Amino acid sequence: MPFYAQGYRHFQAFRFAIEEINTSGSVLPNITLGYDVHDDCHEPSGIQATLSLLAAPLHPFVNVEEDGRLQHGHILAVVGPTVSDTAVSYSAASEALSDKQSFPFFVRTLPSDRLQAEAMIALLKEFGWTWVAVLGSGTEYGRRGKQVLIRLAALHAICVAYHQTVTTMESGEAADALVMVREHRANVVLVFGEASFALHFFNTVVRFNLTGRVWIASSVWATDRSISEIPNLPDIGTILGIAPFPGRMPGFEDFLNREVGKKVQDSSTRVENMALCNQKCDHCHSLNPADVIDIPEKRASFRTYMAVHAVARSLHQLLECNLSGCVQRDIHPWQRVHFDGNGDAPTGYDIVLWNWFHGRASFDTIGQFTVEPPELRLNGTLITWHTRDHTIFCIFKMATKIPRAFAFWMKPKGQVLLLALSCAFQVLLCGVLFALDCHHPGLDHRFKDTIILKCGPDPSLAVATQDAFPGLLSSLCFLFSFMGKDFPRTYNEAKSITITVVIYFFTLVCFFTVNVGENEKQSTLLLALCILARLFGVLGGYFLPKCYIVLFRRAQNTPSYFQNCIQNYTVGGGDPT
Repeated sequence: MPFYAQGYRHFQAFRFAIEEINTSGSVLPNITLGYDVHDDCHEPSGIQATLSLLAAPLHPFVNVEEDGRLQHGHILAVVGPTVSDTAVSYSAASEALSDKQSFPFFVRTLPSDRLQAEAMIALLKEFGWTWVAVLGSGTEYGRRGKQVLIRLAALHAICVAYHQTVTTMESGEAADALVMVREHRANVVLVFGEASFALHFFNTVVRFNLTGRVWIASSVWATDRSISEIPNLPDIGTILGIAPFPGRMPGFEDFLNREVGKKVQDSSTRVENMALCNQKCDHCHSLNPADVIDIPEKRASFRTYMAVHAVARSLHQLLECNLSGCVQRDIHPWQRVHFDGNGDAPTGYDIVLWNWFHGRASFDTIGQFTVEPPELRLNGTLITWHTRDHTIFCIFKMATKIPRAFAFWMKPKGQVLLLALSCAFQVLLCGVLFALDCHHPGLDHRFKDTIILKCGPDPSLAVATQDAFPGLLSSLCFLFSFMGKDFPRTYNEAKSITITVVIYFFTLVCFFTVNVGENEKQSTLLLALCILARLFGVLGGYFLPKCYIVLFRRAQNTPSYFQNCIQNYTVGGGDPT
């Protein structure tokens, strides 16, 4: 099995925490912690070797009583890896482990899958992504994470257009899932799985040439360097990750430099040293400190460090330690120290963006999701969105450049309030025109045979002034309706809005053309006709088709019909007739 630099960094973080506690005079005075380290080789069965340490030499099994008492054990605590359900875990995120009836003695130094899924849902809501795909690995972590995501998405009005558990990479299952993602037109894909799964999966994505998507990474692979080094990976779109909060370990890098450097210097005496040490790691003696220090997965090392300190702080309380020493007595596993109600660490997540510079990825923090209280804080100006033509969608730009305006627009009454403000501004504009006496009736005596009753000295100026704002709104409506012309026909307002806007601008052109031609005898009559034409244009072009549906095509005004339209649209079958 190849050398795993992150695992070696875990090991060194574990040793650093032990050394820090043993040299501290305040945590466990007059007590020295020892340890025994086993490599699980990424296999759950590897945990059995570690658990065997808990048994006495003459007892092959670990016997745990109902009250949590451990018979014949000589280990006070176990710090376990990703797949373990041991006492203190630094990477096991399954929500099932929060069940205190099934795992009453389990604690961990990271949040559960549910909190990770809540962070993903908060990110989707922040940008208004309501049409997504969810893919998970075939492991317990991937299956449970995908289930939690789907359940939370339904509670927050987010439609999971497609979801799939990819159990193996050799059978073409990943390629089939990507075909369905493309057919369902899901532009946001959440990938819940281990780093090894993500590595194989994104190699398939690159070969499949599925580009222009937003990919959201679960915490396990959110900052994985090996995945970022896949050739042409930047072409697939934007990658956002949910990564647990990092932490500070003062002195750890100096410790790594000292310990790893010492192994390199002592490599000539490795054979003699191996006779005194049961550590089997041939590659460890040829490491450079940079091989362990300069890796992006530093967050996980801090969780290992936290796990050791959690055990030490628990012993500190159980042994009633003070500056003079600790009470020497037996420790029993049912004497628990509170983490939180579920045994989870009350931490949170960073939102990281994958950026590439000269072929090398950097994992830049653009926001945070806190657990207590649940809140997402995001600096959207740091995000570069990669669509098929490498442009930024209007909604993304609005969300990133003016996040408060976007949050206001997404509120239930945001659109209604915007409409009310627009009407109020138009009323204010008309009021100003009346106050300036622009619309008082007057008599025009310029014609020998006719006296014309006119609305103000210059009707053209008044019309141009009061129609400037509605004209701007009409132009924006036409622009946005054109951008949405490819939406399902049931949601497509382009035709109705286009007809209404064309009638509006046609009446304005007619009115000003007549006035420019100095045919002012008919200007007042023409102005009245133009105003009526606009009103009937809005009623007939926009509202009349909707009234027809409501009154005569009631079957097309039901939730099931709208859902059927969406389904047919996403699979490419068009709208139902």
